[in-house]
Amino acid sequence: MNNTAKISVMLVLLFTSAILHAYEIDTHDSLSQKTAECSVMAQDAFMKGLGWVPIKKTGSDYTFVRGLLTAGSSRSRSHTTQELIGWGAEYEDDIASIKRPLRHFFDPLRNEPLNAFGITLGLTDTSPNWATEDGKPAAGKKQQDITGQSNSFFDANKMMLDAASEPIKSKRKENWGMLFQTLGMVIHHIQDMAQPQHVRNDAHCNGKEEGVACYGFHNPSYYEKYTDGNRVSILGNFNCSSYPQLDLRFFSTARDFWLTENGNGRGMAEFTNRNFVSAGTNFRRSLFFNEIVADKKYPDPDPANNGAGPKVNKVDIQDLILEDPSLATTGLTLSGEIWFYETLVTDNYISNYTAPNERASTASLWNDKLERYNNIITGGGNVGAVVRVFNLNRFNFEAAYPFLFPRTIAYGAGLINHFFRGRLEVKDVIYVAGESLTFKIKNNTSKKNPGFAPFSFAEGSFTLYYDDNTGNRYNITSKVSDPSAMIFSGGKIFSDKDDFDVSFDLSGINNIDINKPFTLVFDGKIGNPVVLDQTKWERGIAVKTFSPQRLLAFDVSRSDGSALVPNIIDIYQSRDLGKSWQKVAEHPVAISDTTPDPGDRLAVNAVTYIGNGSLLLYPEYLNYSLSTSDPTGIRVIPLRLKEYGQQTGAKVPLDWNSLFAGFNNNISDFSATLRSLTYTGNNSLTALRMKHPLPSDPTPRSRQFQFVNVANWNNSPSVWTTSTDTVWANGGLPELSWQGGNNFVTSVYVEKKESADPNTLRFDSAIRRTVDRGANYSTLANFDECVRTATPRADEYCIQRIVAMDNNRLLGWVSQNGEDYLAKDTRGEVQLYLSLDNGANWSPYGIVPLPQGCSVGDLPYQTLDTLLYLGTKRPTAGIEEDTLFIESTCRKMILVNGKYSRFEEVGKKISVTTDSAATWTESVNPSHKEGRIIFAGDNGVVPDLFD
Repeated sequence: MNNTAKISVMLVLLFTSAILHAYEIDTHDSLSQKTAECSVMAQDAFMKGLGWVPIKKTGSDYTFVRGLLTAGSSRSRSHTTQELIGWGAEYEDDIASIKRPLRHFFDPLRNEPLNAFGITLGLTDTSPNWATEDGKPAAGKKQQDITGQSNSFFDANKMMLDAASEPIKSKRKENWGMLFQTLGMVIHHIQDMAQPQHVRNDAHCNGKEEGVACYGFHNPSYYEKYTDGNRVSILGNFNCSSYPQLDLRFFSTARDFWLTENGNGRGMAEFTNRNFVSAGTNFRRSLFFNEIVADKKYPDPDPANNGAGPKVNKVDIQDLILEDPSLATTGLTLSGEIWFYETLVTDNYISNYTAPNERASTASLWNDKLERYNNIITGGGNVGAVVRVFNLNRFNFEAAYPFLFPRTIAYGAGLINHFFRGRLEVKDVIYVAGESLTFKIKNNTSKKNPGFAPFSFAEGSFTLYYDDNTGNRYNITSKVSDPSAMIFSGGKIFSDKDDFDVSFDLSGINNIDINKPFTLVFDGKIGNPVVLDQTKWERGIAVKTFSPQRLLAFDVSRSDGSALVPNIIDIYQSRDLGKSWQKVAEHPVAISDTTPDPGDRLAVNAVTYIGNGSLLLYPEYLNYSLSTSDPTGIRVIPLRLKEYGQQTGAKVPLDWNSLFAGFNNNISDFSATLRSLTYTGNNSLTALRMKHPLPSDPTPRSRQFQFVNVANWNNSPSVWTTSTDTVWANGGLPELSWQGGNNFVTSVYVEKKESADPNTLRFDSAIRRTVDRGANYSTLANFDECVRTATPRADEYCIQRIVAMDNNRLLGWVSQNGEDYLAKDTRGEVQLYLSLDNGANWSPYGIVPLPQGCSVGDLPYQTLDTLLYLGTKRPTAGIEEDTLFIESTCRKMILVNGKYSRFEEVGKKISVTTDSAATWTESVNPSHKEGRIIFAGDNGVVPDLFD
């Protein structure tokens, strides 16, 4: 063919580019939506961490209007995030574009785009060049320089940056939409690499099937037409587990998903090119040796099976009709055999994977659609015989799908995961309105990326944003105390698992909407540390939204009007260390007691935070008219709350769902209730089950250690078990502190009788430890401040309390009451003690400030009702500082019949320290009658509370 003819053919390809599709657009849509479901985007917590919403969320604030991609249609409709990814994959093949479909080809053997006889006229790019826009393979070529390309993998970085940082809310949404559309357009290319014609330079034009002309080059793809017509049933055979999730350690760049730079053959284009033939590059019979050989340009797959010889599976056409009864409706009486040639499929991503493709190609008497015979010989000795030729029919396609479709879904999901490879964690957030914001930034890539793949950040910087109540966004990076901490350049690298603390001065900023999250953004290179040449690291954007952690207060002081006792649980939250509180939910609890006593009430004592916006709550109804004839006892109502409080841009109610059946009340333990409910990570809970005897019952208080593993929070029931079977130990355990594994430290108080006289009853206390979840206990050294008098009194007791801190630290104190108080040197104060060795030794930590009205002259004493450990700041250079939240009560000692008793409350106080008790500030005490205050955040004690 002369050059003029070559150019003419190329022009034909250009004019027909709009229909050079790998799969029909509906197939791309379905494939892409399934791909999104198999990616990190399917995780609601991840999407929330980006500052967006779950991919299936509907509503005008979260959907995107796009036109219907139907020829001649001017209509449009709204798309969810998942649907927009599918729409983007369709749009990449939009027939209105001449340029894009030409770029959907890639020959990985020659690193060439679509061409005719080696002629491209310089008008086309390979699929990875166009889709990634990474500037390769030309040396020195800059990124983002392909004319007409504005939806590449590289372009998506700018879209994500703008989605996170644009000041105007509507503009941010537009950029989210363009990002999701572009991701769909990019993964379209991965799907094209799973169509053999697109990786073996096999141009095709569907002509009338697509509603366009082929200008003399009509070469329809039956593979695409058949696949599209059966896409629902085909894709229904595969799910996210049909192929292993890609380990991002093996994919350092976006291009690696097409063609791996080290030549290991893992890329999608390499896999398809090596293992599958196409209509135009099928097997053939050699001209001189009458052997079945591969296409001249593509030696693989090898019909001779690497010297072992061809393997042919001959199947009677009538047997195939049993597989596909639709063949019987063609009107043609089919008889004879179809010869299927078998090859081996090798997958270099899955180690040592080889599997037979029993129907790789067909030597057939019929055409590819099995609707007519091939050409009949009209001359020579075989007049009337049908020519058996190589083609590809539906049975070849069906045999290829299990290899191609699961892989292209996994590779598309892997490319999406690679785009979001910059995983950050923000923790230890302390916010003081109008004053300061401090937090820790951690490179969390190996923990969150598939394959535990670590990535490093370099040649870039962090920026921080907040929103006001209208949704406008403001950059406050300039307010950071140390600007150099936010910048990584000149060889400075933020490696996997590295972390650093930052602090921002918020003075003068009074428009922060604390119900909207802060947004942290990194813009720079995010590269695989195995690749030592950092010039090969590609640009990436990492986004993490976060909010100051919450304090929650539970109040039961109201009734719904029809109830005879208070039955509404009101929940208040604070995001600013108790400076302000907002009611976020209320929930009435049905109470069936029709004859309540004045003391009967609902109470919230057993409640714990279980991470990612979820609480577990066991309210209890305290019925003071209990008797052995009425075993209903304390009714435990199990409820779960999740996604409480505020979400971005909208207030949502707490979601209360029935979770467990609780534990059964019966005649032997009807007065039992839960205390010290503790979440220990990995869907595990521990608690102390307490029994308080009736006043007339001489039995002492008793306790039982219990635990439960919750396989699925949405299922019920989950059964509480105990290490000690049905054995109850005497005494109460007001505090249970987890220290990892099966290790717990408890504070124990035990009633002791000094003589037969019941008036000599008193309490002793100790710190005990268990390493087997309550089966056995050992007593630790304690910090006993109690001053024992010569003659113990019934009103004397001294309860030692503890809370767990990070790094296996314990913080303890004494709630001291009784006559021994008078022997103290400093009355009214509560001393905190710190242990660094799991409770074996204790040293003074700090003094808790007294509530208002607590003066020595009135013989006051102070108790701590609540002590919450909120976290620790550990600056690179400096002293670590703990943050504590404390609620204390002051009571006045009163003489009654010559004895001091503790009846009159003088005052309460909420105090907060952010410097390990060196200084304290006063906060607001929320309403929480019969309810606790808890910390719904991550203080470093329980792992994996947040994404």
